[in-house]
Amino acid sequence: MKENVLVILGNGFDIDLGWKTSFVDICRSKVFIDGMRHYQYDYLSELQDKEYWCDLELYLRDMIINQHNNPNQEPLKFWLTSFWKTYEYLYPSKADLNTYVTNKKSCAFRFLNHISKARIISFNYTNPFSFLGLKEHEILHIHGDLENANTITLGVDKTIEDYVQNIEDYSRLLKTYNNDNVERFISAVKESATIIIYGHSLGITDSDYFKPMFELLNTGNSPKKLFLITKNGVGWQQMKKNMLSYGIDFSKIICTNNSIEIIYTKDDASDSKFNELLKLI
Repeated sequence: MKENVLVILGNGFDIDLGWKTSFVDICRSKVFIDGMRHYQYDYLSELQDKEYWCDLELYLRDMIINQHNNPNQEPLKFWLTSFWKTYEYLYPSKADLNTYVTNKKSCAFRFLNHISKARIISFNYTNPFSFLGLKEHEILHIHGDLENANTITLGVDKTIEDYVQNIEDYSRLLKTYNNDNVERFISAVKESATIIIYGHSLGITDSDYFKPMFELLNTGNSPKKLFLITKNGVGWQQMKKNMLSYGIDFSKIICTNNSIEIIYTKDDASDSKFNELLKLI
């Protein structure tokens, strides 16, 4: 009997599969550039050297918070353009043929093929099981999925409520607005003995989910096995920096009774820690 395992997927998982779904891929694509130029944003010069999806969402977040200082900014219009151009880029039937080329030697592909009973929560819009013709697994898509455009969320955390007069105007931008996904997420965390976070940068725009999760782990009342999978040490340092931005000091979590492992996919699928992890899912 496999222990109760929760798998949490972020964009880094799809990138490890070989898919060109990173923030860099999308923001440098023709469809996205043309969309942003249409509204004459300074987006390209400010963001094209960034790496993570949260960079786009942070840019949107800053626009909302600081719009009283710059009335020419239009966060709602910027969001709408970002939303539809992202969808247009990612939707499989419209995407470039090179977007979804899969590296079958990757850690992510091996990971997919080993999952049998693990519970899966994804912050991605993609369903890799369906796309690759693998055995289907139920996935809770926190931000919606490509097959249902009306479910897709591209936005920010609830702290923007302190900066806007009418939150209803920004409801589509608020990731946790009028849904029970935070409760479902935390419930899954509480029910799981092992938590595997694969390819998520843990940025502040998803802090409505991860802050209560890490606060729960920090109590040490219900110790978990926690595996954090990222590309390399640079990615790991960025994750810790992102956590600090919403008040989570990882060094304190290390001192609790939780068992914590950091795994780098740069060490490829032959890494012994990664192979041991596959036995759990």
